[in-house]
Amino acid sequence: MKPLKLALFLVFTILCFSGGILVDRALVGSSEATANPLESVEETRTVHKTVLRPNFVLPSAGMGMLYNPGPAEPLSRSRAEELFNEALETTNFQKRSQLLRQVTMGISDDDLLDALEWAEQIPRGQDRDFYVSDLLGRWAKQDIASALEYANDLKEAGQRESALVNVVGEWMRHEFDDALAWVLEQPAGGVRNRALQTAVWQISSTDPARAAELAGKLPALQGDLQMGGIYRQWAAQDPDTAAQKAGQLPQGQGRYMALQSVAAAWGENDIDAALSWIKSLDKGPESEALISSAIVSYATMQKDPKGALELAMQEGSDQTARSVLMGISYQLSAEDFDETLDWARELPDGQFRDQAIQTLGWDLSVRDPQKAIELADTLSDETARNSFVARAVTEWGRTDPQKAAEYVQRMPEGEMRSGALDGLIINWAYKDPEKAAEFAERNCRGEEMGRVAGMLVSNWAYKDPEAAADWLGRNADDVQPYAAGSLVSSWLASGKAGSRQKVESWVDSLPTGAVRDNAVFTMGNNTIYQDPQGAWSWMEQIENDELRNSALFGVYNNWRLQDAEAAREWVDQSDLSDDFKKELLDPPRTNGGCRCECPC
Repeated sequence: MKPLKLALFLVFTILCFSGGILVDRALVGSSEATANPLESVEETRTVHKTVLRPNFVLPSAGMGMLYNPGPAEPLSRSRAEELFNEALETTNFQKRSQLLRQVTMGISDDDLLDALEWAEQIPRGQDRDFYVSDLLGRWAKQDIASALEYANDLKEAGQRESALVNVVGEWMRHEFDDALAWVLEQPAGGVRNRALQTAVWQISSTDPARAAELAGKLPALQGDLQMGGIYRQWAAQDPDTAAQKAGQLPQGQGRYMALQSVAAAWGENDIDAALSWIKSLDKGPESEALISSAIVSYATMQKDPKGALELAMQEGSDQTARSVLMGISYQLSAEDFDETLDWARELPDGQFRDQAIQTLGWDLSVRDPQKAIELADTLSDETARNSFVARAVTEWGRTDPQKAAEYVQRMPEGEMRSGALDGLIINWAYKDPEKAAEFAERNCRGEEMGRVAGMLVSNWAYKDPEAAADWLGRNADDVQPYAAGSLVSSWLASGKAGSRQKVESWVDSLPTGAVRDNAVFTMGNNTIYQDPQGAWSWMEQIENDELRNSALFGVYNNWRLQDAEAAREWVDQSDLSDDFKKELLDPPRTNGGCRCECPC
């Protein structure tokens, strides 16, 4: 991706990164204790119920720990167990995660070890990993050494990695140098890399030079991604030094992100100095992107979007000005609307003028969609007009779907009508799915019907999944196969009583073919983490050979990451052909998920 296209994304990433760093200067840099807390532990052992004395005194609560989930409702052991069992029984994965989170955050410190033992009842996968990691994060606040020992003894690789990183992150809050020494002794891999990232986050604001050094110990991509946050912090404190050091980095993505961060941070406080520095660099796409970053930050801090746009047109290219416009669109819309719209209309014809009008039009679409549609006629680009009208009709469908439908009915065939129709159905299906379905049956044919049906049933299923399924069954010949998958996903996510049993029954009733295959695939994919055996049973039912084999590959590859031995044993005992078993168990060399025998 070219630098200018990355500019706004990087500015946004940097802002989010810097806003998320929680560092307490008083907690960083202690190095008086030994590097391994396990060496100084006195213990009385009963399995893992140990009494361990770490080699430092933990600060009192409220000092801004790394692991800081916020206030939670205190839970008695019996209430925590009730919520835990409810989590195991629910088929709604979001609800299950929320219930487990309530347990890990609310259970008393005295019951933490009991709660950890319950983890064996959770199916292997992310839910179990997060549950254990959360509990160990809390335990680490009381006893780093015991929590670290427990995490290190976990058998499942993914669970062990997440738990260790959580515990080590807490250790760094109190004995940074000792924890870092432990991390650097670890072999290359997930634990070392993720813990190093935690270290970088913790010291970026207090010691950015050291943070940059630690980022250099990470694999290239991960290290590059850290540079943005590090140099954002550094430039806020000392922009001259940060700019000098960023310019000395080797060519690559890390250098580019560092320069972007310096430009953004410097632009907030001194736009003239920031632009002067940028002009001292080699001219080219990179310098244009830096100008954009600096001016967007300036506009955010000074709350002067029109002044920032005029500065962008003066200092950079037309493309730079468009990039700045995208970055400050929200601010521009917050200005006096009519005055700002008149300003945009006076701009010279071209992409920048169209983009400025569209930016203002997004806000107008919400307040007055009919007026926004009229504004679309002032745009010179056809694609821009089509997108603008689609957005306006989408908002119109939210407030008055019947009027919006009448407008769509009068539209001639073409790209503009297709976009408007999609926008209308998306919102109408939430508000009144039966009316939206009637409109679709009366006005949509062929490809158009196939396209809107998926959006219709997906949104309808949240309100009345059985009615959506009945409608899809009556119109199965006219819809795209993916519509069945959309319906199944929404039905399962609806959390309605008995939803899994009902959707399974509905899928079983479908005739063989592409629609059923899509529904079956979605059923299997829904349980791929929690129940790989169940997911496999669903995927085996797919009629299309290519889709079935691909789906089984997906189940096996996920399963082996959780429990390689169980996954291999399952495949060995299956009825698959020997050739396919061999392809699953001994695949060709892979590169980034590419299954092939080429050099990739």
